[in-house]
Amino acid sequence: MVETFLGKIKLLDYKTLRYPGHLRKIKLLLDLGLFDSDPVDVGVGNVISPRKVLGALLERLGWVTEDVVVVKAWAVGEAGGKHRRIEYSIMDQYDSVTGLTAMARTTGFSAVVIARMILDGRINTPGVQRQELVVPPDHFFRELELRGIQIKVDIVEPSESNKRQDDLIRL
Repeated sequence: MVETFLGKIKLLDYKTLRYPGHLRKIKLLLDLGLFDSDPVDVGVGNVISPRKVLGALLERLGWVTEDVVVVKAWAVGEAGGKHRRIEYSIMDQYDSVTGLTAMARTTGFSAVVIARMILDGRINTPGVQRQELVVPPDHFFRELELRGIQIKVDIVEPSESNKRQDDLIRL
């Protein structure tokens, strides 16, 4: 998105939040080379991919199933001569009926919806594309909602104090 919106918006930022200490643990695994796919000779002719070892060991921990995914996106700007803020929010939870985690639902359903749009011709540009340029958002959101992923959209005319805060965000 940085390239798509270069010169069109003042600030583009992305954050992922995990539990406290998550980054430290992942960085340790990265520093140890456990995300590397290139095989390593571990002696006596045993050659193995560190990534495959990590995957097998992580399986022992079991998977978190009752998770929650929260997505918050917003844009600040002028529309119709007025200062506006548009917010998109998603909060999805583990589905005990299907046994699907929120992470599986939000990532898997999104991939399926886009794959179906390619199959039905809604997306017909060949090759690898930036999704913000080729995925029709209204159809995408509608399809996610049909799968139980609710997307809340709010358009706000900020108060003066919020407007100053939004202006700081845009610097």
